[in-house]
Amino acid sequence: MRAITPAGFWRLYKAEIREHGSWKAYQSNAPWTKIATRAATVACEYLKLRTSREYFRVDVLGYDDKEGEAHNWNARVALEVENSAHWKDELCKLSHIVVDLCVLATYESHVSWTAKEALEEYLQTLGKRVHRVTGRQWLFIVGPSWKTESGAWHAYTFDSHRKLISVDEFPPLRGADLRGRGRGSPTARNRVDD
Repeated sequence: MRAITPAGFWRLYKAEIREHGSWKAYQSNAPWTKIATRAATVACEYLKLRTSREYFRVDVLGYDDKEGEAHNWNARVALEVENSAHWKDELCKLSHIVVDLCVLATYESHVSWTAKEALEEYLQTLGKRVHRVTGRQWLFIVGPSWKTESGAWHAYTFDSHRKLISVDEFPPLRGADLRGRGRGSPTARNRVDD
């Protein structure tokens, strides 16, 4: 069984959004959600996983089948994309899913605190739920504010004490680095800011 790590998944996901995302699409919920879920699907497929969308009401689920055995599969990756400042529910949902890697992709959308600060608080609130599945890893992907094209994406995992650890690699991904021709209009956007 191929190992799945937060840094490895981030590397694959980052390459896909760099190639197919656009700053225009990033500024609009529906187009960006499509790009983000496609990036997760491509990353899972690269890891030789099959994918399903909205299974268990999870945006993307990556799994592998037991060779030659019908209806015998292992869930390996669960990804939730949240396009507003209110992503604590998605984090809680992921804490109840048994997979090798839980991934939350969100955005800098709070006005009075950073997503990293919110994540640190949410992890303390969830307590042992985030560690109750032995060997499960986490990846938190935080995109920049939709107002700041020069802002960078950041990716984190955490240690046994729920202390966040960066899994970013150089070069950082910025809005200006997105190469795709995605659709979306900043005037039609419906992101929720706090």
